[in-house]
Amino acid sequence: MYLIPSSAFETINNYSSNKDKTVLRGFTQLRVAINGQIFPRVPKKQQGKAAKATRVALGLGKPAEIAFTNDEMKVYNVDGEVARTERIEDFEFVQFGALRTFPFQFGSMLFVPSYTYSLTLVVGVGTRHYYILNPNFTVFQLLAPILKEKGIKIEDPFDIADLPSDSKRENYFNKFYEKRAEGTTYPIQAKWVPLLV
Repeated sequence: MYLIPSSAFETINNYSSNKDKTVLRGFTQLRVAINGQIFPRVPKKQQGKAAKATRVALGLGKPAEIAFTNDEMKVYNVDGEVARTERIEDFEFVQFGALRTFPFQFGSMLFVPSYTYSLTLVVGVGTRHYYILNPNFTVFQLLAPILKEKGIKIEDPFDIADLPSDSKRENYFNKFYEKRAEGTTYPIQAKWVPLLV
């Protein structure tokens, strides 16, 4: 199993507009498209305006995207242009994992702490490694069959293949995350990640 360098986890709060480059150095928040389906799903028009206003207010760039088809992976830059293309048949492995964060959520008048979990993907192609962070675990369900069909090695240290439904996922990870993280280089808890992908 590929052991992820600790430096890859230090970039999760990096909001650089050069995500097509940072994805090769450490975990980068990206929208993931699989045969045209985008995750997280593009928000409705009003929510999209609010998300855009928030990004502008915080000085963040447009969401960047990485797209998978049955044959290739394309990394897009903030201008929506293809910055890199890799053939899936050239992948040596893809590791799916989970990253636990500890943001604070509003609950009545108090801050109520709760863990959240995001999907991690590491795509190994030769000497290059792509580090992808996305809040939607459906990416695994759609991408894994494509990889299996091509004979690509899939690493799944958190047993994402057997995850329960969305409503039960948080309880599953709250119970088993630390046990699954043993023997990997995944941190027990990462610093707050707002996931403005």
